[in-house]
Amino acid sequence: MIRNIALSAMITLTTFMSLSCVRNSNIVLEPDANVASTVVKEGDIPTPETGDVSLETAIDESDELGLESRYKISGAIDLFDGKTLDGWMDAAGGVPKGWIVEDGTLRLVNPENGNDIITDQSFDSFIFTFEWRFGQCCNSGVKYKIENSNENGWVGPEYQIQDDANVEDGKVDDRRIASLFDVFPAVPSSKADDYPPPTTVEPVGNFRRGKIIVTGSHVEHWLDDERVLSFEIGSSEWDVAKKESKFKNQRHFGLVESSPILLQCHGYPIDFRNLKLQCLSPISDK
Repeated sequence: MIRNIALSAMITLTTFMSLSCVRNSNIVLEPDANVASTVVKEGDIPTPETGDVSLETAIDESDELGLESRYKISGAIDLFDGKTLDGWMDAAGGVPKGWIVEDGTLRLVNPENGNDIITDQSFDSFIFTFEWRFGQCCNSGVKYKIENSNENGWVGPEYQIQDDANVEDGKVDDRRIASLFDVFPAVPSSKADDYPPPTTVEPVGNFRRGKIIVTGSHVEHWLDDERVLSFEIGSSEWDVAKKESKFKNQRHFGLVESSPILLQCHGYPIDFRNLKLQCLSPISDK
């Protein structure tokens, strides 16, 4: 089920709605030391088919991902209606600041006075597909499996979005685009040359496509319709990488079963559109 989150300054989780997508959002998964990680390495990327792949095609390729035999897959839910900020709030529970809707696009136009925004619903296992474009030096991201740590705000795994060519973090493997920020590096997309580095701070040009798949402790990051990272939360490889990251002291990092999805405000403009999510329910669930 999907749950609405009633957020005050202290963030409390209260109201429930029904849809098979979310469990109790305060549940923390205990890591399984016997699970092996499957981080995608160079050469493991599936060969892209020729021709353009539409967003609808990409989100409906769940049978090719081997999910249909294990999960009931919902229809696509629009997390952004293209017209309003309905369904989104700032990270403290208020009205989003710095974000506007323009031409069917969710735009961060005033990052200096803006903030992160989160969905007013929580999700556990899902396929989340989104498109973005950014300007020069942009650093942003999409966070999931997050928890409100009060001191540090909402903390959790982050699908990194940034202008690798023009920022220092672009030289660090596990901080490049589509990586699990500061934990696991993504392999480069074979279509990267189709998206030259931006030359203006204002987002212009073509949108890129990202996808995050979460099935319990298994997570995949996709970029330009290619899987560029795959890992298991709680695996031995996860434990080693986490201990070497800035999240080493975050006990529940990645272990939150259900949470909102967060779009990051990190000092530079960015545009998002086509934010679509499919809920995954294990077929064995009664």
